[in-house]
Amino acid sequence: MLDKRWIILLIISYMVTDEAFADGISTRICSGKVCISEEYSKTFHTELPPVIEVELHLNQILSIDLQRRTITLNLHTVLSWEDPWIVADGKNLPVFTPFKEANLWVPDTLILNLRRRIRWDEEQGKLTTMQVTKLPGDKSAKVKEEYVSEVELGCDMDFHLYPFYNIRCDFNMTIPTKNASEIMFKSPVNGIRLADHFKFQFDSEYVMDFRPFENGLIVPSTWSSNQKYNMMRTLTGFSLHLKYRPNEAIIILYLPAFLLVVISYLSFFLTLDLVPSKVSHSVGLLLTTVNQFNSFNQNSLKGGKGPTAAAIYLLACLIFSGGCLAINVLIFRYMGDTEKVKKLNLYGGITAISSFLLFNIIYWPFVLSQI
Repeated sequence: MLDKRWIILLIISYMVTDEAFADGISTRICSGKVCISEEYSKTFHTELPPVIEVELHLNQILSIDLQRRTITLNLHTVLSWEDPWIVADGKNLPVFTPFKEANLWVPDTLILNLRRRIRWDEEQGKLTTMQVTKLPGDKSAKVKEEYVSEVELGCDMDFHLYPFYNIRCDFNMTIPTKNASEIMFKSPVNGIRLADHFKFQFDSEYVMDFRPFENGLIVPSTWSSNQKYNMMRTLTGFSLHLKYRPNEAIIILYLPAFLLVVISYLSFFLTLDLVPSKVSHSVGLLLTTVNQFNSFNQNSLKGGKGPTAAAIYLLACLIFSGGCLAINVLIFRYMGDTEKVKKLNLYGGITAISSFLLFNIIYWPFVLSQI
């Protein structure tokens, strides 16, 4: 049901008449000093496609939900267009919501990857988000609709390179009921930007890159092999690119795993009369590596394209620690044969250390090249 204030304002708006500026309109519907003819069509048919001027100001990134793969934004949106069928007498004249919804043409915008609209201005008790300004001429006005909203967007998040992953989230606004020959979006210079008071509150975790879409972007509504021009839609918006800062993950995950393998290899430098100590040393470090691997799997992000980069590294460290233990068990098995024990310790140690170094030489350039 309509709020009582809206009902009262709607009744008043229909009762208001202003003969001074309504020349040429014999029968009209008015809201204050804004009038339209009864023949006004909400289909908005004109010879040339109307241009909707769009301004998008990102006020704040409110949350980043990695489990749901969403980002919640606070946005200030301004849509402006010329309507030749509106007569106004002044600047920035308010048009109350009941009159707007009952009588005026408004762009039927759609956010393509919207998960949910959390709130917008009218839900906060405001009676209008629209203003009308008279333009030169008797029957033409510029209409401006302005509101602040909180929207949750579905984003492209692939964690297979965790902790070196990137997030891309696009705000795509279009008009699904019209093709590009019927209506167009256009943005003024610096119209799509970060708000002046914007402050990135996730700076300690991510590096952010804000990229507005190029002006007058036209995209197909569906990806098919027989695209025609009437299937093209006007599109505007921006793209957010977030690059995770991996410093903490490197210190917590990679460095301990690397050190555990290095320390396990120190057993090859112990004297051969300490073979039982070499085995117990390797067992303790292997169990520590297993515990770290299990702890990571319990808390890591799921849903990437295969195992994450960190999981592969920890698994490799687990295998190398297990290999070190296997070599020391063989040394323990042949500890009565001094020559064989020496060869096993020497060549086994060289093989284990070389393999671990080779793995790191291959792993790090490949991972870094994918970032």
